[in-house]
Amino acid sequence: MLNWINRLFFKDKSIESESEDEYQGDFSDCYVLSENRNTKFIIDFLNQFVPNRINTTEGYAIPHYAGNEVITFKKDANLIEYLVENKTVTYSFYWENNKNSEITHAMCFFTNDGKIILGLSTKTKFPNTEIEDNIMKKMKEFISNEYFLITYEEPAPLNSLEFIELIHERNKEKVYKFFLDDKEIGTSKLNM
Repeated sequence: MLNWINRLFFKDKSIESESEDEYQGDFSDCYVLSENRNTKFIIDFLNQFVPNRINTTEGYAIPHYAGNEVITFKKDANLIEYLVENKTVTYSFYWENNKNSEITHAMCFFTNDGKIILGLSTKTKFPNTEIEDNIMKKMKEFISNEYFLITYEEPAPLNSLEFIELIHERNKEKVYKFFLDDKEIGTSKLNM
C-alpha cells in the first residue's frame, strides 16, 4: 500500500549542525485526526505513548484562554470527560513526558466539530527525520486515520476541516516521503 507523510520543513531556520545525528533545538509535532473523541480512547493513547506524563498546568479553565472562566477543573481526567460530553467545546491539552525519551510531550486538541487531533512532540535530528517518521508510523498504527501531519513547533488547529485543509495546503508545496509496505521507497518535492 502506497502512503505518504506530509511534512513541513523549517522555512526560516538554518540548520546549525552539519551532522544528521545530533538533536536540533526544535521539536517535531506529529498529529493524527480522529473521530474517536471518547475518554477510553484518549487515555489509551496517552498511556500507550506517554505513560509517565505530568500535567503542564495546575488547573483547567473553561472557556480556554478567555480570562473569565465559567468552570475550572483540578484534574485533567475530569476535563477530558467534560470535553467528550460537550463536543463543540475546544481545548488544547499538553502533557510533558516525565521519562527520558524521544517523545517530549503529548497533546490533545479537542475540535469545535466533535473530533480530536492527537499529537506527540518529539526530539528531532532534522534534516534526518527518522525519529518523527518512526513515531508517526506508531501513531498511525494506533489511531488508523488517513489524516496525519508532521510539523515543527506548530500547534494543530481546533477544527477538523481546517486541519484537513492545512494538510492539503502543505500537499501543494512540501516534500513527500513515499512508502511501500511501510518501507520508504523515495521522496519528492511537488509544487501544485
